[in-house]
Amino acid sequence: KEAKPGDTVKFTLTIQNNLKDIDMKDVEVTIDILDIDDGDDISIDSNQIDIDADEDEKFDLDFDVPTILDDRTYEIMVHVEGEDEDDEVHEVDWTVYLKVEKDKHEVIIDRASISPRSLTCFRTTSFETAIVNIGEKDEDNLRLEVKNSDLGIDYEREFLEKDILCKSILTRIK
Repeated sequence: KEAKPGDTVKFTLTIQNNLKDIDMKDVEVTIDILDIDDGDDISIDSNQIDIDADEDEKFDLDFDVPTILDDRTYEIMVHVEGEDEDDEVHEVDWTVYLKVEKDKHEVIIDRASISPRSLTCFRTTSFETAIVNIGEKDEDNLRLEVKNSDLGIDYEREFLEKDILCKSILTRIK
């Protein structure tokens, strides 16, 4: 599977109870995406589900790929565990891989807010934004424009790469 920073990755697993005449209880899927979140793992767990003998159940789990991460392949550990009617634990593990590929040039506005929420003619307004470079390449010349002709706002600011790496930028618009 391939993904980009910020994507939602969905796992759909169909788990089969192959035991004859023995029901499984509290079957749970755990997925660990290793070293993907600034060197930390992301772990997701399903709800526990009972699976009757010779039946199967579908498990849907998803996670959001962090926006700041390395362009590489990440190891994903999948663990399924449940108990039979005699309280004996049955489990299976396997490994899959997620390849994260960044676009060469991609900058996102991760957050933007304006304060105060009500604008008047005689107040100073603050505009705060978090601009993040999630692409492979450094960006040299970026420009933020905030415009509203009804309010007479026509603001521009240029940024350098060092200004946009996960930083909030507070700008006062007068």
